[in-house]
Amino acid sequence: MYHHLFLAPVPVYHDGYHSFAAFRAASDWWNDVAALGGQPTEASRNRLHYCLVARLLREAIVPILAAASDDRGFALCHAYLSTQNIFVDSDLQVTGIMDWEFCTAVPPAQLLAAPGMPHPRDLICGQDEPELRKAYRTGFSEEYATMLHRPGGANSNDRPPLPTDREWTIGAAVARFLRLVHLDALQDYHHLSALVTILRVDGQAEGDDGDYDAATEWIACKMTELQGTAEARAWPAELAEDDVPAGKSEKDEKEYFTAINAPERLTAARKLAVCASIRPWQVLDRRLWHWLAVVYKWKEEE
Repeated sequence: MYHHLFLAPVPVYHDGYHSFAAFRAASDWWNDVAALGGQPTEASRNRLHYCLVARLLREAIVPILAAASDDRGFALCHAYLSTQNIFVDSDLQVTGIMDWEFCTAVPPAQLLAAPGMPHPRDLICGQDEPELRKAYRTGFSEEYATMLHRPGGANSNDRPPLPTDREWTIGAAVARFLRLVHLDALQDYHHLSALVTILRVDGQAEGDDGDYDAATEWIACKMTELQGTAEARAWPAELAEDDVPAGKSEKDEKEYFTAINAPERLTAARKLAVCASIRPWQVLDRRLWHWLAVVYKWKEEE
């Protein structure tokens, strides 16, 4: 599972950190949590979470995406569009796109999500997100609308209409869905949370980002419900068969915390583990890391 710890999304710099030092501290604390118990990403508890996520996607998300599909056929999509394979001239006009060997035919909705930059797994986010998303949608629509005026353009009667607001919404959801199911992202939990709110699952808040707290509560309730099904109750025992032996986990944990030589970080990681055991669906995200930064700064100033 590498860095995929469902209830502890990997910190990313654009996630509201006021300085690089704060981001670095959050990354250190995340690594501490990821080292506690040896390899928690490979532990049966974490793998169980992903099994439940798969069931949740199948039951609550896929039906909405499938219902939104249309009969427009399929479009050619570049699989790994990034700053590394887009060529521009001195006026920033695109002159060429490289690396088409993995292109595929996809539903049109997949083209309506702004490509991730600088890496394909990234999404447009941060304080510039609304303007960047608007710029992409505006550019897409303008280019689409002028295609008929170019030499060899298709007949206007054969051209599908411009994307609707709902189609843009589905496109944004598809982008999140693909990053989650491909395990090609750093923050799987946040992608699921965004899916719930973008698609307004079970009446969740409307919007591109939605209500994070409402989605968190809904996910916790839904995962608890799924965990109680007859099929899911058998999963922990099956998954535990592949757990790392306890002796090796303890050895790996000791080696890590001995190497960083920071007893207070081990204490903090263990306290977080206790909290997680009390609240099974507690998410260790940027809000927790911000709080820890405040606490440790306060202790240093005492």
